[in-house]
Amino acid sequence: MNQKNYFSSVKKYDVIGLESPVMDCVLRLANLPRSNTRQQIKDITWQGGGKVSTGLAATTRLGGKTAIIGTIGDDRNGRAVCNEFRHLGIDPSFLLVREQTHTSMSVILSDEETGGRSILFDRDQRLDMTVEELDTDVIDQADYLFVSHFEPVHIKALTYAKEHGIKTFMDSDNLRQGEEVFPYLHLVDYYIASEELYESLYNEPPAGTSLRSRCLEMQQINRGVVIFTLGSRGLAGADENGYFTMPAFDVEVVDTTGAGDVFHGAYLAALLKNYDPREAARYASAAAAIKCTCIGGRAGIPDEATLEHFLNSGIIDPSIQEYWLNYYRSEQMFT
Repeated sequence: MNQKNYFSSVKKYDVIGLESPVMDCVLRLANLPRSNTRQQIKDITWQGGGKVSTGLAATTRLGGKTAIIGTIGDDRNGRAVCNEFRHLGIDPSFLLVREQTHTSMSVILSDEETGGRSILFDRDQRLDMTVEELDTDVIDQADYLFVSHFEPVHIKALTYAKEHGIKTFMDSDNLRQGEEVFPYLHLVDYYIASEELYESLYNEPPAGTSLRSRCLEMQQINRGVVIFTLGSRGLAGADENGYFTMPAFDVEVVDTTGAGDVFHGAYLAALLKNYDPREAARYASAAAAIKCTCIGGRAGIPDEATLEHFLNSGIIDPSIQEYWLNYYRSEQMFT
């Protein structure tokens, strides 16, 4: 009897992500406007968005082979999302098109005053992928599965991956209604979450001995890696060797949109290079820092040469950012 070798190292993709992609309209402002005022926009770009999608963009730019499973609408933004994926080198062929449905969209207000961003989003619940629609044979084609939630379709995908020797990775930034973490944490080998997620779980800020004990407790559940990204404070986490922290890289922040997403994608890229969990965290932190020097979630993602140069010298070569900014400002993906 012939059996499929689920542990073969020869896979078509390094990483497959599961998500409904988003289209972002990123507006650069001097500051967030007050009610009943007007303000000139300083910069505007259209860039694809979504936590997993942008993470895949980072993994791909840093040398990984990636694809995405999910749903889009049958609209202009859906077509643009696919065009951009192809340009990035992400395989969009597993995306399902929902007829008479619009692709998720966000308007992101990036303000110079704080260096932060505010997000207005629209998401049609008809885009939710059902458990029945998930083709697990697609997951078999990758070494890593990348998700961002614990909803039924994600739980099915994670369970399948764990049962078939596929590493699992999660960007946990927020919880949807009714979503739980701890019953499913054991399904995730690399659980990387935001400080906002920490506060949602524990109703306290991530700091001190409490943060340390929480990280260690969670790592005992998943027996892998647990990390909380803390913005300008760096990160804290736990792996098989115990608790660790790491400061953020010091850069001139232009826009934090997508910084966490890029961290996750770069972390995956580092794992593909056989970095250990803490080496991967430093690599990913540097990639996220570089991204923060450029508007939008994707234009600032470094390539391998740019990232290595920054790690060795502390200097950011703007060449790759200029290329991608020109691409997004040209709106080529809409044609």
